[in-house]
Amino acid sequence: MTVFSKKFTSGICATMLSLIFLVFLVQCDSSSGPKYDPITVEGKVVAAQTNAPIEGALVRILSPLPEKHTVTDEEGMYRFELEVDSTTRYFFEYSKEEDEYITQTREITLVPEIDRSLSDIRMRREGEAADDDPDDLPPGEEVGPPHSIVLFEQSEDFLHLKGVGNIEQASFDFRVTDAAGYPVRGAEVTFKLGESPGGGEKLYPDTTVTGGNGIAQTVLTSGTIAGPVQIIASVEGEDEVIFSEPIKIGISSGKPHANHFTLKVETGGHKLEQEDEVAIMALVGDRSGNPVAEGTVVNFTTNGGVISPGSGRTDEQGRVQVSLEYGNPIPSDGYVTITAKTVDENNSDLTVTGEVLFIQPSVNITVSPDDFEINQLIDKRFEYTVTDSRGNPLAEGTSITVEIDNDDYKIVGHVDETVGAGMNSGLGVTDFEFVVRRVAEELSGRPVTITVKAETPSNLSNEFRMTAESFAGEGSMPQSIVLHSQSHDAIYIKGEGNVEQAELRYRVTDADGYPVRGAEVSFDFGVTPDGGEHLSPETVETDNEGIARTVLTSGTRSGVVQIIASVQGEHGMVEARPVRIGIASGMPHPDFSTLRLERTKLEDGQEMSVSVTYGDRYGNPISSGTAVNFVTTHGIIRPGSVKTDANGRASVTLEYVNLIPDDGWGTITATTVDENNNELTLTGSVLFMIPPIEIEVTPNTFNIDFESDQDFTYRVTDRNGHPLPEGTNIIVDVESEDFEVIGDVDVIIGRQTTPGPGATVFGFNVMSTSDEPLDRPVYIRVTARTPGGASATVQVTGRKQKIAR
Repeated sequence: MTVFSKKFTSGICATMLSLIFLVFLVQCDSSSGPKYDPITVEGKVVAAQTNAPIEGALVRILSPLPEKHTVTDEEGMYRFELEVDSTTRYFFEYSKEEDEYITQTREITLVPEIDRSLSDIRMRREGEAADDDPDDLPPGEEVGPPHSIVLFEQSEDFLHLKGVGNIEQASFDFRVTDAAGYPVRGAEVTFKLGESPGGGEKLYPDTTVTGGNGIAQTVLTSGTIAGPVQIIASVEGEDEVIFSEPIKIGISSGKPHANHFTLKVETGGHKLEQEDEVAIMALVGDRSGNPVAEGTVVNFTTNGGVISPGSGRTDEQGRVQVSLEYGNPIPSDGYVTITAKTVDENNSDLTVTGEVLFIQPSVNITVSPDDFEINQLIDKRFEYTVTDSRGNPLAEGTSITVEIDNDDYKIVGHVDETVGAGMNSGLGVTDFEFVVRRVAEELSGRPVTITVKAETPSNLSNEFRMTAESFAGEGSMPQSIVLHSQSHDAIYIKGEGNVEQAELRYRVTDADGYPVRGAEVSFDFGVTPDGGEHLSPETVETDNEGIARTVLTSGTRSGVVQIIASVQGEHGMVEARPVRIGIASGMPHPDFSTLRLERTKLEDGQEMSVSVTYGDRYGNPISSGTAVNFVTTHGIIRPGSVKTDANGRASVTLEYVNLIPDDGWGTITATTVDENNNELTLTGSVLFMIPPIEIEVTPNTFNIDFESDQDFTYRVTDRNGHPLPEGTNIIVDVESEDFEVIGDVDVIIGRQTTPGPGATVFGFNVMSTSDEPLDRPVYIRVTARTPGGASATVQVTGRKQKIAR
């Protein structure tokens, strides 16, 4: 290892300056490409012994040319305005000969549009004892091998995403010192990324050499994803590689983007009563979906009530929260629009809106029909609405109750409701219904009173009351049969440990709409999957309410079951509308589960589909929406988790990346859960081609006379001896018309993964077709080219001449 004397004279410094200038001068071509605003570079020169500023020190930029210079002011400060159009290495010199200060030098990498404030230059006079600055070495000592590498200076604390018009680059100076703490010149330093968001961020250079002050510099350029970036510097020590502590710098988000700008209303706050207020939040993201930079301004306006404050700045999560209070002005329809506005990456206005409903302080209830009669054998259905005076829904949390004061009857339906967040009129929000049903064997004959009551969270309330007499009635011949209720819309195949039965209830009525008691109802199948499903009972009589009940039990096949109920009427059979119930398939079963690879081999730059198909224990496709997780030992698989479609299938993409196994083999694993809640795992293997392509031809030369021939064997593999990717084309040709080549001369590689004949080993024969000797060499070329564009060629050289027989 080269060592340096610790005692420098000004003459030696000048010589070293010339050498450093020749060795380390790096200037990036700025003759073309985009132009940038000038940057400011400033620093300070002080005396090493007293730390006092040095006035009148000459500061020169020796490269890149043309040379620039300035002198320090009374505070020891200097400043340059530099036009930097690309990442460029600059060489600074500091001197003051009249006070016998020792000349010093510094190398620094500058990047476009990033101002730099450099660390102080500490200068000492000839003969002064060295202070604690490790740039100065005691007389008679030599610099040892690298012992430590630490961060000396960095230009920025955080960066912004690439392409958003903000700071995208930061420089990092690392200092290499020996065991005594003195800087090591000429040490090769390597830089690499540790943790990073994976958005294309990069370091340049990734390897450089320390200057006279032991400093090595690299520049980080941000990518398209926000997050922390970890930078690690290393240098070869005397016995081992020495690493710096990982340096972290944050890449913050870009400017607001329309696709990631959202306005949210606090849960439960979409409808406001008087004296209420609600939190409104703007969530602002950049074009990549990352939160925008903290402090981004968002302005808020409203056409109703008061919003406070009128503007705010985003936090580190890209959020701004304000408050909307009920108050004037109140829009005539009650719907208030809140608008949030910010500025996007093109300095254009970006807006997003949200809506809140201001409720009038009133509760209106209407019931239809509002007068009624109740028959002992028939249900009575009622519809009712609950709104404010504008017809809008009441506040979330409003309670609605329906009560009946006669034990001969019960009420079912919307009889105990709590209004939710819905802002538009509709069933369950403003529109409700209930049914009055007889439950007593004998009626008491007392009047029936029904009360509908509503009360808001702010204690606004109202009620509607109606009374009717009850009387008896009789049903006659069946006129109609309809589905009254069913317990499930879908069931599962038999033996899956899930719902296997569905109850269906049909009502039979006469011509006047009264229920018919004792009518015989038959149940039959229409369409079925024919998996052993059945109905029980198949025939039954209606009860006092005119109800007939049957139960469907599933079989072993998935599909749709059609059920038809019929009853004998006065003029023939009366049928209900067919009812369809789905029988869903079961959970994945290993006997009917398969993993498929689009191809068996993959090369750099390629990707392929990996798919799975799952069936249940009976071979039916499993239900759509079953989650499947994929992992791979090598390459990248995306997405990592998917759900099956209606055919029990799911697929992902496997992409070749640089991290490839030494033996070339990678394993893809798909995992889901079977019917016993155990993991069901499927695996497949793929062969990653590892370059370079290797071609070996035997023999590697030839000498053929007229009408004689030569057999050749050749072997084509990747680095590990594996077959090349499917679709690879191997061509054998001879450049002379005096020869004919036959055999494996135009080969397309198939799906083979095992080395051997037809996969990696081939052969051909070369025959002379002329009796004239050639006075020049003859070349046979074997060329292999993969679908991804990788190629290699091997040339065999021989001759053709007359040979004595």
